[in-house]
Amino acid sequence: MKEDCAIVVAAKDSYAETWSAFFGLFFKYWPDCPFDIFMLTEKLAFSNERIKNIIIPINKNALWEKQWEQRIRKTLKIANKKYFIFFHTDYFLNKKIDNKKLFEILEIMETNENIGYVRLFPDPPAYSDWNNNKKIGLINKNDKFSLSLQTAIWRTGFFNKILKENYGPIDLETIGSREVYKFPELLLGVKKNYPVASYINGIKKGCYQYETKMLFKKEGILFKPTRPVESFFEYILRISTIGGLFSKIKRNFLKYYHYQSNVK
Repeated sequence: MKEDCAIVVAAKDSYAETWSAFFGLFFKYWPDCPFDIFMLTEKLAFSNERIKNIIIPINKNALWEKQWEQRIRKTLKIANKKYFIFFHTDYFLNKKIDNKKLFEILEIMETNENIGYVRLFPDPPAYSDWNNNKKIGLINKNDKFSLSLQTAIWRTGFFNKILKENYGPIDLETIGSREVYKFPELLLGVKKNYPVASYINGIKKGCYQYETKMLFKKEGILFKPTRPVESFFEYILRISTIGGLFSKIKRNFLKYYHYQSNVK
């Protein structure tokens, strides 16, 4: 089974400062990773005997997002696996990955050809039962992000089918989520009590999350960021109901301001 699956790490050279921390935590919490590891980059490479670098330069005269689809297709063709597990280099593992759980899911996918992908982290968790399984369940195709590039096991054929020409990552998650109902494949995810991969999504909107800073401190990782870092106050606002209320007020204010500007 391990020969049928690969790890695919989609990296941007502009995020190279995350690579050392990403792989340091990856191999700490998944030292017995049984799969080949392929890393898609633009010009740079990460030196590690366990990593197969795939360097596909970008055209500087075209939008990066518009080139992602062709570059990721080439990567999957080189990997040549029936399944792959997707990572970005700011998905910082913080708990050990259990190979037994992964192989159980791969076995389920192998015996059920109608499964397109299975999310490995319950964020959000599966919404309902599937096939009386206590560990994984269905993801509603009507969800806003029914397709997500958070870590999941993908059936490569399904991924290539939903990936349209000139798609970027955001297109796959947004447009793809709106159109996935056209495909018969099921979308599954682990349940809340059965996480397979646990990690911090370290960078959002170009800013290091506060949790990233604390994880690096705990792990003894040297942290010299070149991009903004969320403050403790911003973190509290983000995770609290106060933060949600503040965001709602801000959105309504901007809508009102836009309306008044158009009236004038």
